[in-house]
Formats: sequence, structure tokens, C-alpha cells
Amino acid sequence: MAGKTSFYVITDTHYFSPALMTPGKAFRNRQISDQVLLLESGPIIDAAFEKIAADRETDTVLLHGDLINNGERINHIEFRQKLDRLRAAGKKIYITTATHDFATGAGMDNGFTPLKFVGDSTEPAEGMPREELRTFYADYGFNQAYSIHEPSMSYAVDLGGGVRLLALNDDGNGRSFCGYSADCVQWILDRAREAREAGELVIAMTHHPVIAPVPAYPMMSERNMVGDYKKVQQIFADAGIRFVFTGHTHMHDIGMVRSVAGNPLYDIATGALVGYPVPMRKVVIADGRMAVSTEHPGAFEFQGQQYDTLSYTREKIDALVDHAIDAAREDHELFKVMADGFGIPGEPIDENGMIIAVVGNVLNEATVGELSAMLGSRADVEEIAEMPVKEIVKRAFRNLFGGDEDITPETPEYRAIMGLVDAAPAAAANFGFELGEDLIGKIRELLNGILYDAPPADDCADLPLQ
Repeated sequence: MAGKTSFYVITDTHYFSPALMTPGKAFRNRQISDQVLLLESGPIIDAAFEKIAADRETDTVLLHGDLINNGERINHIEFRQKLDRLRAAGKKIYITTATHDFATGAGMDNGFTPLKFVGDSTEPAEGMPREELRTFYADYGFNQAYSIHEPSMSYAVDLGGGVRLLALNDDGNGRSFCGYSADCVQWILDRAREAREAGELVIAMTHHPVIAPVPAYPMMSERNMVGDYKKVQQIFADAGIRFVFTGHTHMHDIGMVRSVAGNPLYDIATGALVGYPVPMRKVVIADGRMAVSTEHPGAFEFQGQQYDTLSYTREKIDALVDHAIDAAREDHELFKVMADGFGIPGEPIDENGMIIAVVGNVLNEATVGELSAMLGSRADVEEIAEMPVKEIVKRAFRNLFGGDEDITPETPEYRAIMGLVDAAPAAAANFGFELGEDLIGKIRELLNGILYDAPPADDCADLPLQ
């Protein structure tokens, strides 16, 4: 390949029209149970699109899935108006839809219902079925495609500069399986072969992760990965698809695996545009390298006031942790709703309600020093003894979504957390529970994946094309 190609990548815009809400308990519970900022989504999207429009060097935008909240027709209409304005500014926009973008029907059950929030209750809202999305968004990829896989609504376009894009729709059967049919896989392989034969780079975008952003993610919610994701990793890598851009998890992450044959695959996941830290990827492909950087809209206007996007969304994600801890202590049903938003099933919560309440109270009240003494940890926590445990939880949670997890083994927070893990078996024995060495080892492994991660960096990376 030769030349230079650049583009923006955004995902999970989850646009929500204010027309679907009147204040009350129903919308409040919806808003506090999710990292996504629904009511602020319009102004944040506008701010992001204005920044992209002002960039005269990059004229291409990739947007892969969960464009709107839950399949509501009015959301699609208003969101497409925003796309139209960005296109009028000279930008080429390629989109795919995903499970949040259509209303259940025609054999597709995505598990989401178009709703209006009216005071303390909800009412049905008019939805858009999946079969309409192809035509509704025809100007945003389908009309520019040189090849289309109609059943999946996937397509291929030429981005210029020797780069081809496979825009893959992985909504599968709606919810229980998000992935690709055998026919779609063959279409992918054929398009990748054509690109190789032409001496061009082929990249892909799809909604669901192909590589888990943290090791624990498939254990909590494997259905939120691309279906048969380990097999897909092998297929993509060996077909010469070195880079796939993903979303869905709302976690900002770059991960890499190698196929059995030794071929690399990078999964470049972008966090939700309407949640912390309001990320937009900018990608430049030139001179045998892919330079990936992260930008943010800066400021947005909401209800007559200007807000800094990073500060505002950080405050909101911290508040989400506070709400989750309060729900664990006092509101079992709300805690289940919040857990479901992260793909965690309700059964374990029902079975362990008392333990969850106790943990919620400890997280709400204890300092690191107090909890360490309570469990008999031998770790040196003097440096952060007065720090509330809740603050460490907030930091780790922010890092998961913001990328570049930084609670490394050199930090006092890491030592304190692992000291608590090591002390857990003895503490559990006092209450008649047994925590074996194998379980403690797995907990340590999972925490290592959550607290810090290996290169490449999640925010910015310089990746080789070969």
C-alpha cells in the first residue's frame, strides 16, 4: 500500500431525544443505573461533530453501532439530522448499526424496548424495525460500498490511500448470539483476499469486542463478546485483517492476540462517546504504521450552561459508583438493574443479597487502614491508611472506561488490594467459608487484568502494519 489515510472513530453514541422524557422516578432510575449519559447525549454529540467538522485534514468518520438508545424512531430521525449536518460539512461517514438500534420484531429479539419516560412510569414509544435501517442510513456507507452482504447489512468501502474497510454488522439474532453467519464469514474472507491480491490494507469495524478489554469480561458476560470470538480472532488474523475497531463495552482499550500461525490481531476498542471520558479516536495510516490517538470534544452546552466534557463525565461516573454502593446497601432491585447494565445476571445477586449488603456498607464507610486491620492484612498501607476504600473503587472503575489502567504493583493502592486478597481466606474461615488457593490465584489474576494492563497503551499507540 502507499499514500496516507486518516479517519476518526467514534462509537456508542446512544442518542436520546428529550421528547421521550418528562422528569420523574422512571427516568432517574434509568439515568443513575448506567454509565451512558442519555439526557446529555445530544449536546455531547453536537460538540464532538463540531470538532470533527473543524478538522480540515481528516474527512472520514467511522461509527460502529449503538447509534441511539433503544430503537426509538424519533431518536433515529434526530440522530440522522446530526449526521446530515456533519456530511454537509464535507465529511464521509460510514456507519453500522447494532442491537440498541432496532425495535424487536421480524424474528429479531434484542431484549430492548422503545420507551417514553413519563414521571414515575414508562410508556411504549414507536420503534424502528431492523429491516428499515438499511434504507434509512443508505447514505452512510451502503451507497458508497463496492460490496454488500445484504443479510447481515455488512459492506466494504475503499477509504483511499490503499486502505479498505469492512464495516461488519454483528447483531446476529438480536441478543443471544452477536456474530457472523457462515455465509458472512465467507464474504469477509473473500473481501480480505481481494485486498491482499490488490496489495492493499484491509481493516474492519464491528460493534462487539473480538478481544476482551479485561480478562474477566467474558466470564461476566460472554454473550456481549462477538459470537465465537476466539475463532473469529483466528479467522481475522490469518486473513490479513490486522486491525478491528470495536465498541459495546464502553471501555477504551487496545488489545492484541496472535493466531496459532503467529499472525497478530489488534482490537482497538473505543469508549462510549456519551460517557467518561468522551473519547474520539483519530487514526493516521502512513509509512507502514498506524498511529492511534485519543481526542475529546472539549466543552458542550447543556441546559444553558457550558461544561468541560472530561470533568462533567468524570463526576457522573464517580456518582454511578456511589449509586451502586448505595443500591447494594439499601435497594436490592435497583442494584440488579445496575448490574444488568454491565451484563451481570441477576441470579447470583438474588442468592447473595445479604453478603452484597454487607460489602456495600463496608465500601461506603471504611478506610483502607480500617479494612486492612479488619481482615488482618499484612500489607503496608500506612501511606494511604486514611483513604476511603470507595475512592480506590472509583479510580479503578474510571480506569476501566478511560483506558490506561494505572494501579500497578508499584503503587500503594495495588499493595493494599492484594494484601486484602491474601488475607481473605483467613477472614472467610472465621465465618465458616473456605477460599482455596486456586480461587485466590484466579482472583489475583483477574484483578491484575482490571487494575493495570500490558502495552500497547490504550489512549495512544503506534502500531506496525506488518
